[in-house]
Amino acid sequence: MGGMNNLAAIGLNMAMTQEAQRKRQREERKARKQKIAELDRKTAQAQADELDSLAARVAAARARAGASGTGATGGAIDALVRGLERDSEQQISGLIGERNRQVARLSQSSQKSKQGGLLGLASVLPGFPSSSSGMRKRSLLD
Repeated sequence: MGGMNNLAAIGLNMAMTQEAQRKRQREERKARKQKIAELDRKTAQAQADELDSLAARVAAARARAGASGTGATGGAIDALVRGLERDSEQQISGLIGERNRQVARLSQSSQKSKQGGLLGLASVLPGFPSSSSGMRKRSLLD
């Protein structure tokens, strides 16, 4: 009969451990989603700022060209504007790339925390080796 009580305790311990793991994973998932949403917000704001800055630089370049008498459109000023636009596109591409790298790092850390799931669960069972107990063999009925 003592073996049955032991098995019931093991089952309860496993259920509690699994529930704690599920709760931790839900919390980690929620935190990861919040971090990604914040990254998306910051990236969108940085993109908008870059586009605003581009518009201001283009307007200033066209105004300078018009004031100097070379014309606000055509020829050199259009080439200058294309260069400014290319620079802004590269800046925005860099922002998006950095956002994607940060999301990938968050996903990798999430995967690493999930890998220990079954091993961590097995370590609460008597007879299974844990990091501190070494390799010992016991019957589940002991």
